[in-house]
Amino acid sequence: MPVEPRELPTVGEKDDMRQLAWRLDVAEGLRVEVLGGAAMVSPLPPPRHHLIGNRIYDQVNRQLKGPRRATPYGPGIAPDVEHGDYAIPDLTVVPTARLYEDTELVSASAVDLVAEVVSPQNARRDTLLLPGIYAEWGIPVYLLVDPRTGEITVFTGPENGTYVHRERFTFGEQVRLPTSLDSTVLSSAEFPRYGKN
Repeated sequence: MPVEPRELPTVGEKDDMRQLAWRLDVAEGLRVEVLGGAAMVSPLPPPRHHLIGNRIYDQVNRQLKGPRRATPYGPGIAPDVEHGDYAIPDLTVVPTARLYEDTELVSASAVDLVAEVVSPQNARRDTLLLPGIYAEWGIPVYLLVDPRTGEITVFTGPENGTYVHRERFTFGEQVRLPTSLDSTVLSSAEFPRYGKN
C-alpha cells in the first residue's frame, strides 16, 4: 500500500516551535512537547507505566490538603504560557483553581510537583533532559520513577538550572515527599518493574 506524502507544517516569521508542534499531525495518544527549543514526540508507554502513574495519583490525592490536585497526563506546563517550551508531565500537582482556567498551559510557577515514570523508549528525556529543564523552570519537586531499575528519585531545591537535593529510594520503600506537599508518603511496594512478572 503506497504511503501518501504529507506536507509538513513550517515555521513562519510570527510562529515559534510551539505553534509548529501544535500543528503536527500525529497519531492519537502520542505526546508532543517542546523541550530545549525542539519538538519531541513520545510514543505510547507500556501498561505498567500507566499503572504506576495511577497508583501515584491515587495516593497523592488522598493525602493532599487544601485546594490543589494531582492530575495525570496534563495539564501541560510552561515557563511562559504564551510561547516557547512546554512539557506534559505524567503527573502534575497544581492549585485546583488553575484547572478551571481557559488556557492551554499552566504556568510552571504555579506547579508544586511534576512526576515522570520512565518509559523504555524515552529514558534519556526523563532521566537526563528533564531534571535540568524542570529545575530551570523552578518546579519545586520532580519525582522520577524508573521501572527499568526499580529506583525512585525525589529532586528538590531548584537553583540555577539544577536540583540541589536528590533523595533516592528503591521500589518497595516508603517515599516521603517534602513538607510543602503535606509530607505525603508514597508506598512503592506495588510498583511493577519492566520485564518482571
